[in-house]
Amino acid sequence: MAPRSHSYGHQITHVDGEWVYADTGRPVWQAEDRPCARCGRKAVQVDVGLLISRQPIDACIADIVKALNDAGVYTTTSCCGHGIRQGWIGLLDGRVLRIEETEAYRENERVRLVQREDG
Repeated sequence: MAPRSHSYGHQITHVDGEWVYADTGRPVWQAEDRPCARCGRKAVQVDVGLLISRQPIDACIADIVKALNDAGVYTTTSCCGHGIRQGWIGLLDGRVLRIEETEAYRENERVRLVQREDG
C-alpha cells in the first residue's frame, strides 16, 4: 500500500516517487492554487517574520498571523489544520501556538460556507 498523507486537507498518496492528489492524480507540487478542503479558500500572501518577506498563509488564520507579525511576534510557519488536525502557528522564538476551534468559530464557518454557496 502506498504512503498517504494530506495537503490542504485533501488526501494525497505517494506514487512513482512523487506525491499526488488521490482524487485527481495531479502532482501536489503542480497544484499550489488548490483551496483548503475545510473552508474552501485558497492561501493568501502575508508579510511575515524577519527571515521571509511574504509567505502563503491559510486564509482562515491569515488575520491572526498578520496581527502577530505586526505586533512584533514573528512567525515562521503555520497551518489551519484543514479539518484533519489541530491548527498551529510557529513562532520565530521556537514556541508554537495551537489553534483550538470553539463552537462559535465552527458556527461562524458554517454561516460563511452557506453564504458562499448562495452566491
